[in-house]
Amino acid sequence: MARKKSFRKDDFLNFPNAFKEDHEKKGKWKEYFGNDYPLILELGCGKGELSFGLAEICPDRNFIGLDLKSDRLWVAAQRAAEAGLKNLAYQRLDIGQLTDFFAVGEVDGIWITFPDPYPKSKRAPRRLTHYRFLSQYAEILKPGGVIEFKTDNFELFEWSREHFLACGLTLDHLTYDLHHSELLTPETGIKTYYEQRFLKMGMKINYVRFTLEGLHEPPPDSDSDEIQSPV
Repeated sequence: MARKKSFRKDDFLNFPNAFKEDHEKKGKWKEYFGNDYPLILELGCGKGELSFGLAEICPDRNFIGLDLKSDRLWVAAQRAAEAGLKNLAYQRLDIGQLTDFFAVGEVDGIWITFPDPYPKSKRAPRRLTHYRFLSQYAEILKPGGVIEFKTDNFELFEWSREHFLACGLTLDHLTYDLHHSELLTPETGIKTYYEQRFLKMGMKINYVRFTLEGLHEPPPDSDSDEIQSPV
């Protein structure tokens, strides 16, 4: 297993749709895709189930899956290449460096799917829904660009909801049970590997869609950084 993982890390860049910390494409992703279609990012994409599904049903949009682990991205890039999806690419990078790889206003939308909750308060700034990241998304997103967030973790979702409100955001499209709500669409209904597992276990999927209009730094002590566990 370790040998396979090592091979995939080394082989990832051999796919034509795979990139590793490529600064040269900043501001030039439309040139890579060869069109002016909207650009959508999937953060922490893992093996890319969501971005693959979106690219299949939305040929008039371009998608880039981002993750730090090349062995996972290898699986995603191979699948996309074999399917001949020209509107899908994968890049290895640390999400905290988004603004180093995407230009101001270059991105039209962002998906955050089943991220690590980092429950301890001292690690709160590492949550992909924290203001530290929201401020970066605001820089690369076009005005009115949409963020979509899915998680099985109710405690993370509640913390994020309160944090978003403290940051001045409006949350008109939110549900605590996506697959039994009016917000379920062919796009939001695409299931990641983990999402399929969670649903089989009877867990509900939390989902919210919002823009960053009105974003500001939350007031000090506006909410706790500790994610509360269920009683």
